[in-house]
Amino acid sequence: MPLAAAVLAATRLGRHSEAAQRLRLPVPDAMFHTPAGPHYLLARGHHHLATGRPRAALNDFHTCRDLLQQRPPAGPAPDWQTGAAEAFRAHGETADPARDPIAALTRAERRVAVLAAHGCTNRSIAARLYVTPSTVEQHLTHIYRKLSLTSRRQLSGLVTEPRA
Repeated sequence: MPLAAAVLAATRLGRHSEAAQRLRLPVPDAMFHTPAGPHYLLARGHHHLATGRPRAALNDFHTCRDLLQQRPPAGPAPDWQTGAAEAFRAHGETADPARDPIAALTRAERRVAVLAAHGCTNRSIAARLYVTPSTVEQHLTHIYRKLSLTSRRQLSGLVTEPRA
C-alpha cells in the first residue's frame, strides 16, 4: 500500500521519473492476491496514463477490476472505471470500457496476450506464468476466437503501445 500511494502521489504531482523509479522496484506476484494488489495496479495505471501509454493503463485498470471481482474489498473499492474511461478518451475512443475488446479476456488470457504480443514464444510464456505450453496454446486459441484474430501480429496491434 505505501508503494502504491507513493507512485500515485508522484504521478499526481507530475514527478513521473520518481514514479517510474518506484515502479521499477520488484513486487512479488503474491502481492496481487492481497488488498494492496488493486491499489498498486490503479497507481501504475494512472502513471501509464499520465505518461502517454493508454493501452498499458487500460490493461492495469482491467486487471484491477478482475482482482476486485475475485476478492471484493471489505471497504470502498478502488475506482478503476474512471481511469479506464480516461484511458479510452486518451486513446481517442468513447469513454465506454465495455467497447474495449481486451476487456472480453480473462485475467489469465490478458497475461498470455500481453506476453505473446511482445514476441514471447509459447514455451517462454509458459515458463514465466508457471503453466504448461498446452495451457498457453489453449489461452491463445480462446483469445483469437474472442477477438476474431488470426495472428500474433493482429494481437500485437491490439495489446501493445504504438511507438512514437
